[in-house]
Amino acid sequence: MGDSINSNTQGLIRTAATRSGYSKLETARFIAPDMIASFELVLRRDDGSVDSFPAWRVQHNNQRGPYKGGLRLHSGVNAEEVQGLAALMTLKCALADIPFGGGKGGISIDPRSLSENELERLSQQFGHALAPIIGPHRDVPAPDINTNSKIMGWLSTGYHRASGQNGQLTFTGKAVADGGSEGREQATGYGGFIVARDIVREHKLDNPSYAVQGVGNVGQWFAKTVTDKQSDWRLIALSDSSHSIISKGSIDIEQVLNAKRASNLSDVTDVDIANSNTIIAADVDILVLAAVENAITTDNVDTVKAKIIIELANSPISDDAYDQLTKSGVTIIPDVLANAGGVIVSYFEWQQNQTNEHWSEDKVLTKLEEYLNVATKQVQKAAKAEGISLKDAAIAIALKRLLS
Repeated sequence: MGDSINSNTQGLIRTAATRSGYSKLETARFIAPDMIASFELVLRRDDGSVDSFPAWRVQHNNQRGPYKGGLRLHSGVNAEEVQGLAALMTLKCALADIPFGGGKGGISIDPRSLSENELERLSQQFGHALAPIIGPHRDVPAPDINTNSKIMGWLSTGYHRASGQNGQLTFTGKAVADGGSEGREQATGYGGFIVARDIVREHKLDNPSYAVQGVGNVGQWFAKTVTDKQSDWRLIALSDSSHSIISKGSIDIEQVLNAKRASNLSDVTDVDIANSNTIIAADVDILVLAAVENAITTDNVDTVKAKIIIELANSPISDDAYDQLTKSGVTIIPDVLANAGGVIVSYFEWQQNQTNEHWSEDKVLTKLEEYLNVATKQVQKAAKAEGISLKDAAIAIALKRLLS
């Protein structure tokens, strides 16, 4: 089996479905997406030249409610990747027990190659192209890699121009002033800690050390939440796409973020700076994967020293590496549970928009903890009862809600 998100996800589904007694026909029908829409977006550059970029939206399954899932801007976006991510979203929403199905989309583009005006025009064009197939009760897109509240606003504008409908009701991840939810920015990283907290406690680790691969929005909010809520955890290594920062003591996440903003990591005191890939081999109790898919493969799995891995990114461990880590006794907190905080708070945003309400940050985060605590306990209980991994248990629970 290959290492793509689509093949990884299909393999997980087939394994869980076989164990649960679903037929090959039921499994194949579930894996197949409801629709794959492809687009060619034509952009007039600021200098008058013209380029075109492929884009996709996959609607996987709406049995439990409208399709839900992010839109990403990345040069590696392709139809297969988006299909796999859409299926993961279906499972994630079912596991979190929220009334959405799975969707995903994106444009194959490096947004750093565009001016802000070009990015705005391309985003509005994508919103215009999506208009016939999305809507507040059909498909509700959200932010993903390289998309933020500003871009969601541009997408919403394009959608409104094409459909005449209020884009605020159709897109989530908006700025708070445009109908976005309090707590959305930190939801995934914050939620990842909430999920991990009880599972880590079971290991009875004394002052556990941890490393974070990826200090984008999700990774940094995980670390900030640990600082706020779990003072005995020690951050001793972290990485971005260029560097790893490693300390023999502990790292102040705010100092690192300030140094990154100043483009001067040398301002971080008492640390060593190394190649970004060294983070996987960090000598820590807990490794947080908050960057990209396939961060751990058979090429580097033998270097992993962590006892617990938290999958904050989608599918950050290849199938073969996953099997090897599980057999060696590493506890892996799966992506469909660990990073579900984002879609849960997107659901809260959608609820608030439908009823014209605005919840406080405290209410949002309290409700988020309630949802995640329930899901985590269900996964732990099923894993222990069946003698299976947390990921296998999570997929089994989701499939039961979707196929029974």
